[in-house]
Amino acid sequence: MTPLHQEVFQKVKSLPQKRLHYLVGQQSLQPHRTNLNLKELKYFITRGIMKYVRETNITYHRGLENELVKFYCVFETDQTFNESKMNDNLLNQSFDLGLNFHLFFSSPVSWFDYEGLIHRLFLELTSIPSKRLCLSKYDYKIINELEDPFVLYHTKQFYDRPTREMILTNL
Repeated sequence: MTPLHQEVFQKVKSLPQKRLHYLVGQQSLQPHRTNLNLKELKYFITRGIMKYVRETNITYHRGLENELVKFYCVFETDQTFNESKMNDNLLNQSFDLGLNFHLFFSSPVSWFDYEGLIHRLFLELTSIPSKRLCLSKYDYKIINELEDPFVLYHTKQFYDRPTREMILTNL
């Protein structure tokens, strides 16, 4: 395990375990659909969290979203692109990144509406008309017990090719 992979693992495990949620989004691999790039994905996830907290809290103040939502997001490329990085002969090949994200998040308050936030994030990620169909998979689950194999599997690309660029967090 690389030092960055170890750090990613520890940060995800440091999230409040009570009311921990996991959201996954996979971009479309259909050639006629335009996807979001990494910068856009990060922007819309951050904006979605901020907008949701702002819209649902009468007493909103700057930074409240960082108090109410603790998150760690890992971005990965699809398997084909990831495997192509191991190939030395890339000059004559074309690949779609197939970006996907694994968002682990929780809130220290018991009244937080996770489904509302998940819906707001979906609205933000699909808000650009030309990229409205960019997601081919979007799903979430409540994690009652965060097990090491689950975290390791969803952060596996940090084992081979660690890079901080593929992380978004407020921890």
